[in-house]
Order: sequence, then structure tokens, then C-alpha cells
Amino acid sequence: MINERMRRLLDCLADVHRDGGIDCGAAARHFTSLSEAALNGADIHDILPEAAAHVAHCPDCQEEYEALLAVLRAEQSGETHIQP
Repeated sequence: MINERMRRLLDCLADVHRDGGIDCGAAARHFTSLSEAALNGADIHDILPEAAAHVAHCPDCQEEYEALLAVLRAEQSGETHIQP
């Protein structure tokens, strides 16, 4: 029997292909440019709606994108410190 998490993942994958969306790999290739644009005030839905929609519906990609965005925000604000 398939557990609930696995069923949701399979449903997400089926929806991506049925609706002409993009998969995790394709979305991830855009994370850097999307996060940089978001830091500059852009709405990522306007730049690449397919990737933005995927991030909104895929918990793993959302976590990865948000982590990258947090790192870039920290760099931008000078909060990163390199230890010698």
C-alpha cells in the first residue's frame, strides 16, 4: 500500500507532465537566476511561471529554493562571515 506522502509525490509528478509543467531538475536549473531576480524585487511568476509553479507545489524544490534565497539574502546584507 502506498503511503500518503508517496501518493502526493506521484500525483505531483503526474500533474507536471499532464499540465505541461516542468520537473524538479528543470526547475532547479533556474533557482539561481530566479532567486537573484527575487532579491531585486522581481516576481518570479512573471519571469518563469512554470518554475515558480513547480516550486510552489513541490516541497523539496521549495525547501532548496528558499535555502538558496536565504543564503543570498545573508550575503547581500553582509551577514555571512568566513571563518579563517
